[in-house]
Amino acid sequence: MKRYLTFIILGVLLIAPQARGGSEDGGLPGGYLRWGASARCLALGGAFVGLADDAAAAYWNPAGLAQIPSTQLLAMHAILFEQTSYDLFTIVQPTRKLGTFGFGGVWLSSGSFERTDEQNRPQGHFSDLQSTLFISYAKELGRVSTGFNFKLVGHKIAGYSGSGTGLDLSLIYRPLRSLNFGLSLQNILQPKLTLIEEEESYPRCIRVGQALKFLNRRLVLVTDLEKVEGQELKVHTGMEWWAFPSLALRGGYDGQVREYSLGSGFRFSRYQVDYSMMVHELGISHRFSFIWRFGIPYGVKLNASPKLFSPTGKVNRVKIGIKTWDKYPMEDWRLTIEDGRGNVVKSYQGDENPPEEIVWGGRDELERTVGDGKYRVKIRVRDRFGDTWEDSDEVRVVNFQEEREVPIKIKVNRGD
Repeated sequence: MKRYLTFIILGVLLIAPQARGGSEDGGLPGGYLRWGASARCLALGGAFVGLADDAAAAYWNPAGLAQIPSTQLLAMHAILFEQTSYDLFTIVQPTRKLGTFGFGGVWLSSGSFERTDEQNRPQGHFSDLQSTLFISYAKELGRVSTGFNFKLVGHKIAGYSGSGTGLDLSLIYRPLRSLNFGLSLQNILQPKLTLIEEEESYPRCIRVGQALKFLNRRLVLVTDLEKVEGQELKVHTGMEWWAFPSLALRGGYDGQVREYSLGSGFRFSRYQVDYSMMVHELGISHRFSFIWRFGIPYGVKLNASPKLFSPTGKVNRVKIGIKTWDKYPMEDWRLTIEDGRGNVVKSYQGDENPPEEIVWGGRDELERTVGDGKYRVKIRVRDRFGDTWEDSDEVRVVNFQEEREVPIKIKVNRGD
C-alpha cells in the first residue's frame, strides 16, 4: 500500500506545475486569507492541510491543532509592495482532556493612497486595512481529529468600515503513522460585510490534502487540492527534508498564485526560524516567521545533575531527570549510558512513561565501578503512533579515594 501511495504522490508532484488553469484570487473578498501562514507553509507551496502539525494549523486546518503536544506561539511579518504589510500570529494551548484551543489574527495593511475628487484634484490620503481574528478548537477522537475556526473579519478603507463573522470546519485522519489526510471547509458560514451599500460575502473554499512521511518524519511530501467558489481546481505541493536535526530544506509549487518556492528552517532548543523565497512572474519575494515552543517541545527532555561526580567520592551519584509531554503518554522507553567509545555500560527500559528521575551510581551492568571519562546519557521514547523521540546529556566521572587519617609511629633518639 505504501508503494502505491508513493507513486501517487510523486505523480502529483510531477504534474503540479502543469495545473495552472483558472485565475488567481482576482480581488475576491477575503482573498488575503489564502495568502498563507508561516514561511514554512509558504515554502511548501501552501500545502499544509494534510500536515497541519504546528501552530499554523489554526490558519490552515484547525483540526491539526490536536496533534500539537505543547504550547506554541507563531508570528510572521511580511513587507510587501506599495507600503503594504502582512502580519499574522497564533497561539495554541493543548489540554489533556478538554482538547486544544487556539487564538490568532491576520492583518493586511496598505497605505497611504492619494485621494482625489471627480476632477482628479488631491483630497488627502487614505489607508486600507483588512483584518481577521479567529478562535480555534480541536478535539482528538482516536485516529480522527475534528476542529473549527470562528472568525471575526473586518475591513476599513477611506473612512468606511464593515465587519462580519464566519465559521470553518475541518478534520485530520491518520490511518498510518506515516500518512495523514486533511479536509478543511472554509467559510461554511460565510462572513458578510457592507462597506457602503453593497454586501460582500467571502467565498466558500474546500481544501483536501495529504502528508506522507518517511525516515521518522525527517522527509515529508505534501499535496493539497483547493477549490474556491467560482474558480477552478488548484494544486499545491511541496517537500520538507530535515537534513540535520536542526536544519530543514523545503521546496514547493503553489498553483493558486502560480509560483515556485524554496525555503529553509532552523531549529534550536524551543525556537524555530523559517524562511521562504517565492519566485513569481512579477519577481522574487521573501518571508520569515518564528515559532516558540513551550514545555517539552520534542517529546522528551533529559537533564543530568551534577555533571561531574565520583562513584568513590562524597558526590557519588548523578540524578537523571526525565520529562515527557503532558498531553500524550508514551508507549515505551529505553535509557542508555555510553562511554567515550559508544559502548553501553548501563541501560534502563520500561513501558508507558519513563520515571521522572533515574539515579546512576557510576556502575555498569555487573555493578563494577566505571572508569574515568565522559559518559553520554541517551533516552529514546516511542509514542502511541510509533514515532520515536530522543534526547541526550553528558556527565563526567572522576574516581578518587577519600582522605583518611593514618597513624604514624615515630621513634625519637634522645641520645646526645
